[in-house]
Amino acid sequence: MAEKDQWYCFTTQPKREHIAAANIRARTGLQAFCPRISYRKKTRRGIVRFVEPLFPNYIFVYCEIQQHLRHLMSMQGVKSVVKYGERIPSLAPAFIQELDQYFEEEIKEIPDPELQPGEPVVLTEGPFADLHAIVESYTPAKDRIRVMLDFLGRDVSVEVTKDQILRPDFDPKKNLD
Repeated sequence: MAEKDQWYCFTTQPKREHIAAANIRARTGLQAFCPRISYRKKTRRGIVRFVEPLFPNYIFVYCEIQQHLRHLMSMQGVKSVVKYGERIPSLAPAFIQELDQYFEEEIKEIPDPELQPGEPVVLTEGPFADLHAIVESYTPAKDRIRVMLDFLGRDVSVEVTKDQILRPDFDPKKNLD
């Protein structure tokens, strides 16, 4: 890599970040970085695993910008380079290094948050799907969680697996520690 190589930020077409990064790597041999997170979320179909970019519509490319700009702009998924007027700013190497250390692989699995007694949850499967409940206890040996829910005007205590409940306020981008 030449001495003038630096990290630059490019915008991409919506939902095409990973395609643009893969095309750049395959066609030019340049480093392209598109950190993504993976997390579970409740939908009408049940719990679904989502993978989305940490920075929607942006990727980072390590190159000598004057030499590669035209070719990069023609790549599938790439929309434009981030610039201010005619100036194309480079990114601080420390920023990319920190991201690279955190994202050992390009997709970071965001674990479900640890549930504490008294926390509100929503059941996602089974006969109690979509009912709100309160965590009573967690039994690690069985990997089961006991929750209390209001069913037909009575408080009912049931055991469920971790995969059958979600915290209603879970935001994966705030849980990136």
